[in-house]
Amino acid sequence: MGTRKKRRDKPLFPLRQLLRLHGWSQRRLAKASGIDEQRVSDLANGRHQPTWPTILRIITTIGADLGDLAPR
Repeated sequence: MGTRKKRRDKPLFPLRQLLRLHGWSQRRLAKASGIDEQRVSDLANGRHQPTWPTILRIITTIGADLGDLAPR
């Protein structure tokens, strides 16, 4: 049997919530930020965690701020 990484129930970086809060789609973020669409999808689904430069690029692109990352 192969090993498979277990997906987290809730991603550490709340990209889906951030996109919903600011009215953005994953595709729009990918195009506007220059981040690959598959990478955006992986981040939104918790398969990968972004680096700080990527987090800053995302929040700058969608007009969010670091306070939007706080748990609600």
